Amino acid sequence: MACWARPTFAARTLYNGVDDDGATSFGAFEGWDVEFNTPIPWISSDFLATDFIAEIEHRQVSGRFGTTAFTSKGEFLAIGVRLFAMPQSRIRPYVSLGASFQEFRFEATGQPSLEENEEEFVISVGVEADLASNASIRGDFEIDRDDIDESTFEGTIVLWLGENVFFRGGGVIPLIDDFDPGVTIGGGIAFR
Repeated sequence: MACWARPTFAARTLYNGVDDDGATSFGAFEGWDVEFNTPIPWISSDFLATDFIAEIEHRQVSGRFGTTAFTSKGEFLAIGVRLFAMPQSRIRPYVSLGASFQEFRFEATGQPSLEENEEEFVISVGVEADLASNASIRGDFEIDRDDIDESTFEGTIVLWLGENVFFRGGGVIPLIDDFDPGVTIGGGIAFR
C-alpha cells in the first residue's frame, strides 16, 4: 500500500534539539507540516511513477541570549514532483524535484523584528521499500545544493491501520552543526 499509488493527505509534528553554545534556555526546534500528493498518470509507465507533491511547514524556536528573549519562526511552501523508478517493485528508488518558498522571522525583546524571504530549487533522493502488506520504510536525503553540510536525512516508517488510514513516524538527522537529531510523528488518509 505505497503512498505514491493514490492521492494522500498527511500531517505530522516535528521536533529537533538545538545545540547552540551562545544561547541559554534554548527550547526545541518544533513545528508541523501538512503534505498532499497525487499520482500523475499521464507521466507514469511500468518503469516510472510520478507524483505531484505540495507541502506546507511551520518551524519555531525560542530562547535567550543573556537577558534578551527571542523567537525565530519559519514558514515553508514546497511544490514539485517525485519520480519513482520501478513502481511495481517492493523497493522503489526515487528523486524529488521542486521549488521552495521560505519566509523567516526573528523577533527579540527590545529589537526590531527581522524578516527574510528565500526561493530555491529543492532536490532529494531516496528509497521506499515495502516491509509487509501494511508497512513500508522510506529513507530520504534532502540535498542542500549551496552547502552540503546543511542537508538533512529522514527515515520514516509507514504503518497502514486500515485501507485508507496510515500512521507514520521516524527520525530526522540534520547535518547542520547546531541541530541535534529529531523525531517526527503523524498520519494521514489516502483516497480512492
